[in-house]
Amino acid sequence: MKKILCTIGPSSLNEKTIKGLEDNGCSLFRINLSHTRIKNLENVVSKVREFTDIPICFDSEGAQVRTTKFNFDFKLGHKYTLTNSENSFSIRPFIITQQLNPGDLISVDFNTALVKVLEVSKDSIIVETVNAGKTGENKAVTIIKGVNIPAFSQKDFKAFRLGTKLGIKNYALSFASNDKFVQELRALVPKNSFIISKIESNQGVKNLLKIIHHSDAILIDRGDLSREVSFEKIPVLQKLIIEKTRQLNKDVFVATNLLESMVENPVPNRAEINDIYNTLLDGASGLVLAAETAIGKYPIASIAIVKNVINFYNSFEMNKDISNKNYEEVIKAINEPITCNFDRP
Repeated sequence: MKKILCTIGPSSLNEKTIKGLEDNGCSLFRINLSHTRIKNLENVVSKVREFTDIPICFDSEGAQVRTTKFNFDFKLGHKYTLTNSENSFSIRPFIITQQLNPGDLISVDFNTALVKVLEVSKDSIIVETVNAGKTGENKAVTIIKGVNIPAFSQKDFKAFRLGTKLGIKNYALSFASNDKFVQELRALVPKNSFIISKIESNQGVKNLLKIIHHSDAILIDRGDLSREVSFEKIPVLQKLIIEKTRQLNKDVFVATNLLESMVENPVPNRAEINDIYNTLLDGASGLVLAAETAIGKYPIASIAIVKNVINFYNSFEMNKDISNKNYEEVIKAINEPITCNFDRP
């Protein structure tokens, strides 16, 4: 049975949408701690539980670098000083700047801007813009050379304590770089919790087998993974991770850009549908809707379309080779009407 994980956000934190997602087969509601304030977390959990019994998953911030709360316009050739201040543009956790050296490159928001480190001191770093661009708050930052980052943020620790209090039994470990991170998470959350380790870095790929062994499931985050692995290699890497995870009898989920066009549009494009179907063919246990249900305009339509693709896939008995199917059988199935739990435009 293929699973669908849905991310809760402004578009879905209401009774109509939560029930619509449930009616269309949502297996787990994901709360992304990277985009949820700790002061709001208990209220979000309460709201979801008010409308459904589907389990909730806390998705940690994890070992990642992000911008702080300020928008910023990096102009080509200009120099800027980034400090550990709440009143200026910076990056967090700021402590990682002590691992930087002059000449290091920092990519902000998937190469929206690129800066080069000029000077490093205890309280600030001076950078020069190499590629100009406007960046927003809480955007992903990549230190090109790689740095050692703590497995969990301070917000994560607070969320784990709250999760224990609220009886949350599902946790996703962001940027699972090694099996030690997985074991550390197990020690912080309720006993017998279900741990989903997210593979989204080169280190995670290198330590994949040990991470799988200590996890209950794997999630391939193709977005963050593509910050360190070129786009052209992601399809092959996806197939490899799925194969290795299934060989060890663990579930493996795939996330990022499944129906990205539906964040704004009522129907997907053909490439997205093809991607979903082929991801199922690869052997994925389930699919993760992120922006589509968190901030998208059509969250219920998005999950309904994923469900329809899964149903059609299942109708061919986990079809691995459609060429072996009777041609008339395929045509008949294609011409059968699809039942939708949403209003098609």
